[in-house]
Amino acid sequence: MRHTNNIMAFLLLSISILSSCNKVEEVLSGRLLPGEFLVDNSLVLSAEVSSPGMDGIIFSLSGDRTVAGNSNWSFVIGLNDEKELAYRDYLSERTAKINQFIEDNPGVPGPHLYDCGISEPVKLVSDVKLFGREPGSNLSDLCSLVRIDAYNTVLCTWPGLEVIRNTPQSGKIAFDDYFAVGNAFFSLMDLRFVFNNVPEEQPDSVTLTIEIPLQCSYWYGKPWAQNLVHRGDSPIELPEYRKLIASVEVNLR
Repeated sequence: MRHTNNIMAFLLLSISILSSCNKVEEVLSGRLLPGEFLVDNSLVLSAEVSSPGMDGIIFSLSGDRTVAGNSNWSFVIGLNDEKELAYRDYLSERTAKINQFIEDNPGVPGPHLYDCGISEPVKLVSDVKLFGREPGSNLSDLCSLVRIDAYNTVLCTWPGLEVIRNTPQSGKIAFDDYFAVGNAFFSLMDLRFVFNNVPEEQPDSVTLTIEIPLQCSYWYGKPWAQNLVHRGDSPIELPEYRKLIASVEVNLR
């Protein structure tokens, strides 16, 4: 029930802000969510196998689109409230550079971001030997993105939220460039990636695991967020540094 209430609270938040005034609509060109909404199982790694062997796989990395957050946290807001105005000012200031970029580039959707950034190199590891590298070795430098969701194209720094560039939705982009240390982390993740080459090894099956280390900014306790971000009866204390992990097992025969 708490999980459902949190979803409803966020939906009401979005509806109330979007309907209030033009300034707020501009603010939400770039959407920023508190670190409290990031859950450890936010990511899903899957694979599409078009033919046997490593050359017939496209991997997909997607995110939880319910934006429900931890069941011990909720984020509520009411119209015409002094605290809401403080929230709007905070969001407007944080996303100003993103929104200026969106205004200067019509047709480019604003990114949906967590108030979190990539703190260490992202790792992609295999449970078997691939490309001459032992199990557990980082393989991310051997991969490229081949599809990016429209809301995932505008790369930004964190915590400054300065626009780095707008990446194309298709065409190969180095995996490590997209997930570079210091980049802001998307809240709506929808990506596809492949290995750049076919490994000499052709195992019967392989389990790939992605590890994304993050530094998170939480809004609870900040002066402007009083009465907006709430903790449940038994709140889970959230660490500043976290790691999202997702795996997929692929049968290659």
